[in-house]
Amino acid sequence: MKRFFKTAFVLAMSFTALAFAGCSDDEKNLPEKDLTVDNLSGNYVGTFNFEGSDMEGNPVKKQDLPISLNVEKNKVIFPEFPISAILSALVGEEAGAGLAGMIGKLSYTVEMVDPVADAQSLSSTLKTPRLRIVVAAEGVTIMVVLIDLESPGKMVYTASNKTLTFVLKTTKFGYEEAGVDNPEMFPLLNTLTFKVVKK
Repeated sequence: MKRFFKTAFVLAMSFTALAFAGCSDDEKNLPEKDLTVDNLSGNYVGTFNFEGSDMEGNPVKKQDLPISLNVEKNKVIFPEFPISAILSALVGEEAGAGLAGMIGKLSYTVEMVDPVADAQSLSSTLKTPRLRIVVAAEGVTIMVVLIDLESPGKMVYTASNKTLTFVLKTTKFGYEEAGVDNPEMFPLLNTLTFKVVKK
């Protein structure tokens, strides 16, 4: 009798082990879920490269400039958009730093449109609204600068290394005028290439 119970016990344990192994195999074979924009939410730090030209048409390049941004739902948010890099390229380091001080922190938000994803990556076009920059001194507005941007190609998030890459290009700039809905805009060709990692 003891031998019977021992054999039954071993048999039961064997079936249990097989059952767990089967479940484990089934779990391994389950397809990975596709990424969504919610998977991107969080804080990011990294660098960007700047390539453009100054007011006289001389090329300007800057690399590995620090940047931080946030992703919330389908929005990429710059708490501090790197306007100083653009200003320095246009008017020089000293004058650009002075103007940046008159602007202060400038936030900017772009929006993901029609994201496409699988389990490893997510890509999306970016909607880039016009950037409005208020230049003020002692609380008095001196001018309001308008900059149009575009995002060629697509933003790409890679899940394996939590890296987000995208490009923004300035295309035109102008000055806001009271009562003028469509102010004259002038060419402004600069490229900002971002590579950031989720913290």
